[in-house]
Amino acid sequence: MDTEPQYNHHFGRKLTKRQPIEMIFSISDKLLDAYNLKTAYQFFNDTATYENAGPWLDALILRFQASVILEYNEFTRLLIIGKRRLSTHFKDLTTIVNNPML
Repeated sequence: MDTEPQYNHHFGRKLTKRQPIEMIFSISDKLLDAYNLKTAYQFFNDTATYENAGPWLDALILRFQASVILEYNEFTRLLIIGKRRLSTHFKDLTTIVNNPML
């Protein structure tokens, strides 16, 4: 897919599309962890259903709490506080998808 290196003006050499992101993540394990947590939450937000949102969100909260990324502390608190609201949100989405005339 991205095995053909192309010249990257920022780095001044040929790189595959994957190499710059690998270089960025090699700077810090925290940076990679932050990216993975953000991506996991986005995936949850895009694909969770009312039936699986609760347990999935619990697992996500545990992952965020286990992280040593201080910048995510406030977001983690918001997830904990907003858990009931998020669950209702997924229930409402399910209702709308299953009953498009509402």
